[in-house]
Amino acid sequence: REGSGEFHAMEDEEQRQEEVEALEAIYGDDFSRTAEDCFEIAVRLPDDRPLLLSIAQPSEYPSSATVILQVRASWLSGGDEDVLTAGLLSVAEESIGEVVVFKLVEWLREEGVHLLPPPDSLPASHRPAPEWQEEEEQQEEEGKVWDEDWTEEIARAIEEAKQASGGLQKGRGAHLSRSEQQRWLAQIV
Repeated sequence: REGSGEFHAMEDEEQRQEEVEALEAIYGDDFSRTAEDCFEIAVRLPDDRPLLLSIAQPSEYPSSATVILQVRASWLSGGDEDVLTAGLLSVAEESIGEVVVFKLVEWLREEGVHLLPPPDSLPASHRPAPEWQEEEEQQEEEGKVWDEDWTEEIARAIEEAKQASGGLQKGRGAHLSRSEQQRWLAQIV
């Protein structure tokens, strides 16, 4: 009997490792390890609201235990968090014996979103920022602020690149949109 327990422990460890590798491949930058058997997945709901799903894989998972989980977002009320957690735990407990994290993320996107109040019913302070605003805030944090000085430098660099590559018409660089400037700058740098 003791040998059987060791077999399950080895099998569980292998399944946990395979699950993590698959999740890393599926979710890419939205997946991050926080400890050996712990990780987080940034989940974007169909209505564009972001959630963070934190997962811990106990040593008995998946054969005889399920994951330990937490769902968070700055715009979630405590009651909404409880509703989502209860739904996720129900799915997880029904799936003991199999890896479940992908199923949990899909449940959040397909079912859990319907248990939440619509985004426009949230107080303004709890609404997620539009995606463009989040990108600008992240760029500011990383020191990538697109002010007038940068625009002039970008325009010069774009002009040089265009002349070297026979690109767009001469003189148009200063009138490119921010995304066009970023695209050109990425090609140059």
